[in-house]
Amino acid sequence: MPMHHMLYLCPRCGHDPLMAVERRAECRSCGTVFERGMGASILVKTPGKPIRISTAKDLIEATETVVTASCDACIEKGSSIHQARVAIGHARGQHVVRFDDRVLGFCERIKSEEEGILRLDSDHLTLLAEGSDPRVWSFDAIGAIQISAQAIQINLPRRGLYQFEFPEDSPKRWEDLIQFALRHFYAARGRVVVQFQPQIVTEDLP
Repeated sequence: MPMHHMLYLCPRCGHDPLMAVERRAECRSCGTVFERGMGASILVKTPGKPIRISTAKDLIEATETVVTASCDACIEKGSSIHQARVAIGHARGQHVVRFDDRVLGFCERIKSEEEGILRLDSDHLTLLAEGSDPRVWSFDAIGAIQISAQAIQINLPRRGLYQFEFPEDSPKRWEDLIQFALRHFYAARGRVVVQFQPQIVTEDLP
C-alpha cells in the first residue's frame, strides 16, 4: 500500500491529505516527511528536529485517532462524513485460482461499470452516478466490508459485491470511516461489531 494511502492525513499535525512523493509522504502544513525504513519502521523527518524512528502501527493508530474525532463531530452535527470520486465495479461470477493444475480457491470476477461519487453518512452510503438514480444503502443492508489492494469491497447480500476504487483518495481512509460509522450505528442499537469480513457479525453490548 502506498505511504499516502496508509497515512492519508498527517499523524503529527492533522493536515489532510498528505502529499505523495515517490516512496514517501509529505505534509504540506508542518513539513514532516514520512519515509519507509527497515522492516516495519518509518522514518519521521520534521524540519528542525532529529529524525525519529516510528512503527507503522503507531502512526496508523495516530491517524485513526484524528479521523475518529472528525467522524464523531460530523455525526454529532448531522452532516455527511465524507465523499469521494470512485470507479465502480460489480462482481459477476468468480475466477478459479489454480496452481500446478490444483484448484486453490476462487476470487471475484469484477466487471467495471461507471464512475460516480460515493458519500458516507451516519447510517447509510449513497452512490451517485451520472445518468442513474441515487443508490442508497442503509448500514443494516451491508453484509461485509474489506479493503482489497487499491479499493474497498462492500457486500450487499441482495445486490452482490461492489468494488470502489478511489483515484483521488485513500481506500484505507474509507475502510476506517465506514468501520467507525458502522460501529456507531450498531452501538446506538445496543450492539457491538465483532468482525467486518467475511461478514459483519454483531453481539449484544456487555
